Amino acid sequence: MSARRNKKRIEPEGPDRTAADPVSGRSRKARRKGRRSATSAQPATPIPEALAAITADLGGAPQADPTGPTGPTTPVAPVASSSSSSSASSAPEASVEAAEIAALTTRHRTEALTPTAPEPIAPRMRAFRLPALVVVVALLVGAALVDRRDADPTVDTSAPTDLARMAPVASAPDARSSTFYCAGGTALGSTDPVEPSVVEEPTPDATSDPGSSTGSPDATTVAAGPDPVVAEHRVTIANFSDRDQQAVVTVVPSVGDKVVETRTVAARTRTTVTLSDLVQAPQAAALVETDGGEVAVEHEVEGPHGRAVSSCASSAASSWYFPAGTTRLGTRHVYSVFNPFPQQAVVDFSFMVSEDGGRQATRRSDKLEGILVPPQSVVAVDITDIITVRDQVATTVTTRSGLGRVVVDQVMDSDGRSNWPESLSLTLGAPVAAPTWLFADNRPLGDGVETSFVAYNPGSVDADVEIYVEVDGQAPGTRIEPFVVTVRAGQYASVPVGADTRIPVGFGAFVVAVSRNDVPVVVERVMRQTEPVDPDGATFTIGSPLLARSWLVPVGGIDGQESMQVSVANPSVSETVTLTVDAVGEGDQGALDDFDGVTLAPGARTVVDLSDAQGAASLMLRVRASGPVIVGQWFAFDDPGTLSDVVPFPVAGSLVLPGGEVVDRSDTDVVEPEPYDGPLPDAGTVPPGTTPTTEAPPGSDVIAPDESTTSTAPDSGVVPAGPDAGVDPATGAAVDPNAPTTVAPG
Repeated sequence: MSARRNKKRIEPEGPDRTAADPVSGRSRKARRKGRRSATSAQPATPIPEALAAITADLGGAPQADPTGPTGPTTPVAPVASSSSSSSASSAPEASVEAAEIAALTTRHRTEALTPTAPEPIAPRMRAFRLPALVVVVALLVGAALVDRRDADPTVDTSAPTDLARMAPVASAPDARSSTFYCAGGTALGSTDPVEPSVVEEPTPDATSDPGSSTGSPDATTVAAGPDPVVAEHRVTIANFSDRDQQAVVTVVPSVGDKVVETRTVAARTRTTVTLSDLVQAPQAAALVETDGGEVAVEHEVEGPHGRAVSSCASSAASSWYFPAGTTRLGTRHVYSVFNPFPQQAVVDFSFMVSEDGGRQATRRSDKLEGILVPPQSVVAVDITDIITVRDQVATTVTTRSGLGRVVVDQVMDSDGRSNWPESLSLTLGAPVAAPTWLFADNRPLGDGVETSFVAYNPGSVDADVEIYVEVDGQAPGTRIEPFVVTVRAGQYASVPVGADTRIPVGFGAFVVAVSRNDVPVVVERVMRQTEPVDPDGATFTIGSPLLARSWLVPVGGIDGQESMQVSVANPSVSETVTLTVDAVGEGDQGALDDFDGVTLAPGARTVVDLSDAQGAASLMLRVRASGPVIVGQWFAFDDPGTLSDVVPFPVAGSLVLPGGEVVDRSDTDVVEPEPYDGPLPDAGTVPPGTTPTTEAPPGSDVIAPDESTTSTAPDSGVVPAGPDAGVDPATGAAVDPNAPTTVAPG
């Protein structure tokens, strides 16, 4: 029997059946804040001196890889230091055994990075096929992507203009201009909580006439609405080019007039615009235009429950997809819809939600259809009290009849109730569905860490999805058995990768999600950290449908961060890539010592850790590779303690549509890793969130959906959509094909 027949099939996950246990992390966060405030902060090193400091911080003598699960290895090249090295002085008495186990968490760095003239690598036992037909992407007319399995992954198989519409992309060095759209966030002028508005209701007087409206002088004060969301909006403009550029920032508030500010962004520097300095409004969006290329723009939101960083869109679209969201108790779920153009747009929202028993149903509401977004305006759409108390919500936002283009961000603010940590997330939707999605920085599983991948199929044909988790340090030519799931038309499937023991605890990974029958989907990762991991929080991250040889990381660090890591993964199963990571800031640029002209082995990943480097809060990073790679970025913030995860910007002209062996990863041997059962390292010897554990990671039960239920599928804009003509999408009962379709009310 072939390996593919033996693959385990994961059915869509049912609703979370964990009892709601209101938990507040405020006291724990306050204690952590007190501990950190008592520690003297390191003085910032000016740039460009910081470049030399960081380069020195990341240097070091060659290290020997400790004895791992597969036995001892030979000495390897220098690698980037992590917070484990910086904490050595704080824990000088740590045992040798603990230090060796701690080193396992960064083993991939020493095994993956080799000198530019590496020793020969044993060839893999697999057959290669020559490049076949060039794949043409016709996204402008909403055509489906065609078969790419025979495409050479090192060849740009489509015009850059088409590929650049699939995800946020930085313009090429020779571009005459750059444009970015930052939709989500508030401009209230403070990150403090805002009390809900209140009204006074008179208390009826028992002695008064029952028919009279007169009440007693005493009145009851009641809240007029839910707690307002606070997500203060900042925009960071990063100029990687070697010349000064003019940036025109148009701030568009939800109420009041727009404000235009022009700034000069010096060569190889970045600048930040706080929107509340220019306008005061419940919502504010920003349009950023520069007069040159090699520019990337990210935005940050901050509130009483956390901070989050996300990419600003480089193009608008008529459809946006969000595979994962929640309206669980204690979470407010808001969409920011930004129309930067002089024509009005009308948008419709449709949702796929989980019902009892694991069934899924479409939800629509008159309040969420036909929403007018005037020209050059931003509209906040709060679905919390309309799509009520749902653990999982997949969303499609489309402009009416496909006319008009908008940009849509998703903001979720959680206060710590319903078994969900305090967190603030900011997610840019996916403008298209695609057959392949990649994630460069999957966090190590362990006690307190839960990770799921949600695949959303907005089309009308079922998708057969395989999720490959490429664990750091696994032997060449081997792989962990992929997760296999069928995503029904118009529905989503949630795959908890920690639900079994196939992924070893304590090791990072990169992930490739492939629609094996080429039906376009959108894949998003949901990760949450709770005690004993510190800090706690939750992230929602849509993967990248693109690879590239050049990437820009606009924010190499932020004041108040506890951890910042950039992951670079080589998804090829046979080809090495030469890799250089440059630190850029204050007009200067220099390669990091341990990332200057090194080679990244096939199927390997490495991490650039600037968590403790002085001056990192002013830096940007540039990743250059000889072949296509995927890049991801991870933040952990100190106050408030929370998490954020973002895909940086691939550069136009270096974009690659995944194909060939990147997609066809099934010709390697499946390995069954054994659970890690060794001693635990000291808590201060590893970066936050990477502590191995002897316990299996928590995972929710997978509930098979009722086979008789088929819900309506929203229009994808890529694949023609429509419900099964013979099935009622609300009840699953057979109906007359000519009868009207019934949709469950919102």
